[in-house]
Amino acid sequence: MVDFIQNTIDGVMIGSSYGLLALGFTVIFGVMRRLNLSYGPTVMIGAYCGTVLHLDFGAGLLAVAAAVVAGAVISGVYVERLCFAPMKAGAGIASMVSSFAIWMQLEQAAVLVLPRHTYPFPPLATGPALGIGPFLVRPDHLIMAASALVLAACVQLALYRTHFGLGLRAVIANPVAANLVGVDVRRSVMLAFAGASAIGGVAGFLVLAVDQQVTPMFGMWATLKGLI
Repeated sequence: MVDFIQNTIDGVMIGSSYGLLALGFTVIFGVMRRLNLSYGPTVMIGAYCGTVLHLDFGAGLLAVAAAVVAGAVISGVYVERLCFAPMKAGAGIASMVSSFAIWMQLEQAAVLVLPRHTYPFPPLATGPALGIGPFLVRPDHLIMAASALVLAACVQLALYRTHFGLGLRAVIANPVAANLVGVDVRRSVMLAFAGASAIGGVAGFLVLAVDQQVTPMFGMWATLKGLI
């Protein structure tokens, strides 16, 4: 019985990484209904920004986290401006294909900056496992699971308890009507992409800080995990 509960705890802790990455996908795919295949690579670009800061300047964990989130947000806005903003309604397939092309572009840009296959990433926590009776929980896994719960609550509140969330849902339901009642459609969509990318940046930082390494294939891995 102890082994069963311990395995369940480990599964929940590790599975929180799926939940973290899926939160950003929920905003992009579920709420906004945008087929953005380059979401994972935008998170990877943020991760590489933090890695460069760590390797070349010896930046600490908080500075690396800020760089990862900032890089992911900038990359996400770049994708939105290039692949989605110019497209008219009903051009979902064109946006999806163009986002896949940007996926390749971002991945190659990361390889050009850091050509090796893997690079070290600063650890989130290095202390021993926490004992709760006969059970053990890694501190970094606990932080990641708690962060997933907090971010999920923040997304829920942002979508259903703020003027921005109300405006965004109005844009998705009927952009013409939303524009007529004063909602800035382009700004709402861009901010939603930036917010989803920020969530992805936090998720990417936590996952990589637990794994303690980064690779250009992280973008594909993050996309697959989020979709699962």
